[in-house]
Amino acid sequence: MRLGAPLLSAALLALAAAAVAQPAPAPNGEWSGAYTCSQGLTGMTVSLRPLSAGEVDATVTFYAHPDNPQVESGCYAARGRYDAATGHLVLTPGRWIYKPSEGWQSTVLDGALSRDGAFAGRVVAPGNPSACARFTLRRGAVPLKAPPAQCTRPALVG
Repeated sequence: MRLGAPLLSAALLALAAAAVAQPAPAPNGEWSGAYTCSQGLTGMTVSLRPLSAGEVDATVTFYAHPDNPQVESGCYAARGRYDAATGHLVLTPGRWIYKPSEGWQSTVLDGALSRDGAFAGRVVAPGNPSACARFTLRRGAVPLKAPPAQCTRPALVG
């Protein structure tokens, strides 16, 4: 029994080290959840497509949340930088694909992808950093609402 304990300890240490060394998930696929800005709680889906090393193309779609059904739907293209070592991802807005009305402003998403399948961080409205709060998205989560037809095609930042 004494000889087995050191081997068991070594195996547990190796498993723990492997768990710590796991990289953040790849920046691809559909991530859905919600965020809060001045219009209130809003549903959001981000479609990520890796480009070259560290660069990501995205479509950011927003829509009414069940707790805030009056929110308009829309989407915009975004481009970002991804750090595979930390999971940090910043998406900077590009052109509007579908802008619901003149009052809407595209935002920066500054967050991190985690091994547990979350993409979470801050929503930053240019010129008004206090207008928004946090976003929390999950990989593969079912969107709270179907996106507008204009938002279902992949978009490149123009």
